[in-house]
Amino acid sequence: MSIRKLIALLMTSMLVGAMAPMLLAAPVLATGPTGSVIFDNSPAILPGNLPSVGFEATSTSEWGTGVSFAGSRRALTTVVVTMSTWALHSTYPAMPAGGWTHPITLNLYAIDGTAPGTLIRTITQTFAIPWRPEADPNCPGTAWKASDGNCYNGRAFNITFDLGGQVVPDSVIVGVAYNTSDYGAAPLRSSTPAGGPYDSLNVATFPGTGDGNTATPALVGSLTSPLGTYLDSLWAGAYGDGGAVTGTFRLDPVSWGGYQPAIQVSALSVCTPTGFYRDTINLTAAQIGGAVTGALDATGCNIGAYNPTSVTGATISGANYFGIVADGVPLNVTNSVVRNIGETPLNGSQHGIGIYYTGAGAIGTISGNTVSHYQKNGIVATTNAKVSITGNTVIGEGRVDYIAQNGIQVSSGASATVTGNTIKDNYYTPKSYTACGLLLYQAGGVRVGANTYSGNEVKQCNAGKGGGQFNP
Repeated sequence: MSIRKLIALLMTSMLVGAMAPMLLAAPVLATGPTGSVIFDNSPAILPGNLPSVGFEATSTSEWGTGVSFAGSRRALTTVVVTMSTWALHSTYPAMPAGGWTHPITLNLYAIDGTAPGTLIRTITQTFAIPWRPEADPNCPGTAWKASDGNCYNGRAFNITFDLGGQVVPDSVIVGVAYNTSDYGAAPLRSSTPAGGPYDSLNVATFPGTGDGNTATPALVGSLTSPLGTYLDSLWAGAYGDGGAVTGTFRLDPVSWGGYQPAIQVSALSVCTPTGFYRDTINLTAAQIGGAVTGALDATGCNIGAYNPTSVTGATISGANYFGIVADGVPLNVTNSVVRNIGETPLNGSQHGIGIYYTGAGAIGTISGNTVSHYQKNGIVATTNAKVSITGNTVIGEGRVDYIAQNGIQVSSGASATVTGNTIKDNYYTPKSYTACGLLLYQAGGVRVGANTYSGNEVKQCNAGKGGGQFNP
C-alpha cells in the first residue's frame, strides 16, 4: 500500500465517510498532566474524532515518535497519550457496561543517531477503556453523534502514565505498546480465540497534514523526525519505506506523512531562588522572568512565576506562597488561571496569594483571570504598586475556620481601579477576624465600581481607601 493511500485511509476516520477499519477517535474522558509541559503535540480540546492507528488492523506491536523537550526540566512526572476505541458494549454484552480494562505499556528510549538506543524506562499500567457510544439513527452506518453534532466512528480518550520523576535526556523516543489478538509481546488469541475489544483499540494521531510531504510542528518542544515515526509492525504495507525490515521497532522516515502519536509530556518544575524573602526564606520560583503561557505547575516551589515579562493564557498552580509576583516591575496578567496556591491542605499560615504586586514599579493590568483555591488572598496590590484590576473572577474557600481570606486587597500606599470583578466565598467563621471580598487598607487611592459579590463574610472592608483616584 502506498503512503498516500495509507494516509487517505487514516484521514477517513475523522468524520464519518469511508469506514476504514484501522483508524478513529472522540471526546476527552481524562486529562491532567502534573508539572510543566515540556512536549505537546496533542489538541488542547479533543474534537469528536481524530485519525488513529489500529494495532490489530496494521499488524502493529509498538508505535511511537522521537521528541526533543522544551526548557530545562527533565524529571518526568506524566506522559499523556490520546487513544481511540471503536468497541461497542453491544458487541461484548457480557462485559461491564461501564467499560473494560487493558494493560498498556509506555517505553522511553535514548536516541542512538536516529535509532532506538538504550531503554531508559518501561512502565505498564492497566487503564479503564470506555466503550464507543452505540449507533445513532441520525448517523450513517454504525456511527455515533457527538455533542458537536457530527457523526463519528470512534471515541477518543486520554490515558496518563505516572513517571514519578524519571530523569531523561533532552531527546527521547516515546513508544506505546499493547497486546491484541494477534500482535504485541504476548498476543491474546490463544487465551481468547474470538478476540476482544482490544482489537478495536487505537492510538490517536495529531496534528499532521496528510499530504505525505510536510509535517505540522509540535506545540511545545519539537519532533526529531517530523515526517517519520517509530514502528514495529509485521505488515510491510504499514511502512512508508516499503517495509524492507519488519518486526522490529525502528524509524520509518516517511511512515505517516506528518501524523504522529498525540502525546503530552510534563516534568517537575525546577525551583530557583529569587532573592525575594518572606518569613526569612529566600523564596524559590518555577519560572523567573520571560513570558508565561500554557501550564506552569510550581509544585515544590514557593512562587509560580517571579517577575515575568507577561502572563497570558496561562494556568499557574502548586506554589505555596505566591502564584505570580511582580516585585517592582511592570506586568500585565490577562486571561489566565491561578489556582491551588498555598499549603496542602490549606491551613492558617498567612501566605498563599494568587497574584501579588508590590513596590512602586509594579504597574500594570490584571484582567480576565480566574483566581481560586488560594490560602490567604486572591489578588493583592501593595506598597505603592499601581494596578488596574478588572473583569476577574476571584473565588475563596467559603466558610472556613482556619484563615480569614480576602478576595482582592489594595494596601500600604498602593493605588488601583477595582471594577467589574466577581468576588465570592471569602468567609471566616470565628469572630476574631473578618474575611473581606475587597479589603482596602491604608491604600493610596482606589476607584471601585460594578463588582459582584456573593458568599463573602463582608463585601467590602474599608480601612483607608486613600485620597484621589488612580488613573491607569
